[in-house]
Amino acid sequence: FESKARGSDFQGLFWYQPDSQLAISRSTMDLNRLSHEVRAVSNADRNIGLVYSYSARNYNDILDNNMFNIYSGITFNGLKTKFVSDRQPQDLTHDIDLLFVPNAVHVMPEILDSIIAYQDNGGKVVIFGEDSLTKTERNLPQDAGKIEKIYSRADVIPITGEGYFRNQLQR
Repeated sequence: FESKARGSDFQGLFWYQPDSQLAISRSTMDLNRLSHEVRAVSNADRNIGLVYSYSARNYNDILDNNMFNIYSGITFNGLKTKFVSDRQPQDLTHDIDLLFVPNAVHVMPEILDSIIAYQDNGGKVVIFGEDSLTKTERNLPQDAGKIEKIYSRADVIPITGEGYFRNQLQR
């Protein structure tokens, strides 16, 4: 749909510029030519897990920045990520080779049992932040025994600084 009338909402729209049409056509042809490779990348196994917690995002404003940094690092190294929500801990399965916990302090208690079972089956866990997983979604302390068991078998990386979002708000 194109309108040639002056003052039209569609006048000068990106889609109707010749150089844009050419770029879209070339991209489409490349995508068709490389469709088998694109499908292979899309269907590759997701062997890296990343804990995602809705509750932690409500309490911690630097969680998004930490998740983005971890996800970017995983992706730029050519690996595929599977997000493991604390609301669906059954997604943490044995086909995940490595699990990252990105400074998610407030999580639902069910994810702790899944992480312990994952570690019992030989899974490796990297925890960012020394207070990750320590509180429930209602800001109550988690079971200290479970936290100790998870931390004793995980690599814990301390988080320093205030993070991107908090710094942006102070400017």
